[in-house]
Amino acid sequence: MSYSFFLPVATISSSTVPVDDGTRDLFGYDILFKDGKLPLTTGGDYIRVGGKDNLRAAIYRRLITRPGEFRFRPSYGVGVQTFVKKAASTSTLDALQQRIIEQLTQDARITEVQVNAEMIDITGGQALRVHVQVSARGEKISFEPFTFSEEAAK
Repeated sequence: MSYSFFLPVATISSSTVPVDDGTRDLFGYDILFKDGKLPLTTGGDYIRVGGKDNLRAAIYRRLITRPGEFRFRPSYGVGVQTFVKKAASTSTLDALQQRIIEQLTQDARITEVQVNAEMIDITGGQALRVHVQVSARGEKISFEPFTFSEEAAK
């Protein structure tokens, strides 16, 4: 007995991310994962993300995944939420930055990583801001900072 699983193919509509073929080939495409959910198009298909947005999503997913969370890839992930609650010492931030570099360079698209992590004050507490710049497919790409708050870490 065999089983097949088919994912719906998203059609371009106002709620999907248009992806040109050149960008898709460079950075790939995936199903959009946003706010812990897999949003759907108005037609009921999964929304796809491609190009640099796909690379950003892959980086974010690796940052938030705790090591050991994926059973078959136990060393995958940074677990950045665990660092949000730690004291903002230089050694803690250095360890986080090193872990991010080690993790992101495991992505075959990425050849170089520059990262800066800092604790910032926000209303109601502190947050961890992570600035990431990568060299991917021969192109330097800077992303808007990823910000992780104590509230999100709960």
